[in-house]
Amino acid sequence: MSETERTHRFIVIGAGGVGSWLIPGLVRILEWKFPGSALVIVDGDSYEPKNKERQDFKEIGPKASIQAMKLTEEFTNTVIIPVTSMKETQVKILPKLKHLNL
Repeated sequence: MSETERTHRFIVIGAGGVGSWLIPGLVRILEWKFPGSALVIVDGDSYEPKNKERQDFKEIGPKASIQAMKLTEEFTNTVIIPVTSMKETQVKILPKLKHLNL
């Protein structure tokens, strides 16, 4: 199996109630089973103290950036790309995804 065939690329839209729990597990699988894979995390919202009971986070701030920073420190064989604003989502997501060959 070639490098291209083994590499997986995912987009997770939303890093809140479901995404904050899903993303770390997904990155663990990618890191272990498919090193060199890429994950784009899209969320224009921020983690806030009022959401702590249903979202898995410790830091306050932009959800996509926080997830990417936290996971990039731990998992070095997966490329994690945060997309943090609706404008960025609309204007910049397609160029970021184009090279991923989704």
